[in-house]
Amino acid sequence: MQIAAPILAKLSRRTCRVCHLGVLEDGMMTYLIKEGDAQDHTLSRQGMQLEAYCTGLGKALLAHMPETKRDDYLGAL
Repeated sequence: MQIAAPILAKLSRRTCRVCHLGVLEDGMMTYLIKEGDAQDHTLSRQGMQLEAYCTGLGKALLAHMPETKRDDYLGAL
């Protein structure tokens, strides 16, 4: 995370947007890093977990996981 934080901070400054880094853990999207305006109105915060299908980052990660794992995840909903 030490390597990713400055990269996300730079991306956030260049795009004027909040940027996240997260991972899937047991069907949940866990936010590891959040960079951007402290006054933003996004729900997310570092360490927070949400259902993967409820977040943009979670959907992107689900879309790129192996098909069999994605089918298992979707079947468990």
